[in-house]
Amino acid sequence: GIIITACFFLYATFGICTYLDKFDLLSASSALELYPAKNPFTIVATVCVIFILLVSSPLMIWAARNSVDATLFKGKEMTNLRWILTGFILCLLSAGLAATSSNILIFFNIVGGILIPVVTLLFPALFFMKATPNRKWYRTVQALISILFTVIAAVACTAQTALEIKNSSK
Repeated sequence: GIIITACFFLYATFGICTYLDKFDLLSASSALELYPAKNPFTIVATVCVIFILLVSSPLMIWAARNSVDATLFKGKEMTNLRWILTGFILCLLSAGLAATSSNILIFFNIVGGILIPVVTLLFPALFFMKATPNRKWYRTVQALISILFTVIAAVACTAQTALEIKNSSK
């Protein structure tokens, strides 16, 4: 919980500071590109983004790995080989998709807008509801809110990506 809170704080701080400082210059490129490389803010923000990636990537792979295992290997005990291979295949697929994309920003929009909310919000909520049949009513409400937010975010991000693809093809 502390790591996720720290990552959220770092990410939100960077986003808000960039939004307030460089709003008129923001485009589809990385916000870090708007700052000079020697700027202390750029160095701190880069370190924070790297920290977030290093800390959150294993959490994402762990959640995806557990989801894949629960879906494909129901009732079977996890083995070290399957644990490592599932994580490796997920990383390999992600890298392969990113490497074959002609427009990396659209790829990030699709992955960030659909897959990340599904893996981080939808799957855990669904598995929680399935795994805890005698849960308190407010836990069900929390899971349903997470599911609803995921659907809204995924639809909105997919629509935005579709508009970007449509506008870039003109």
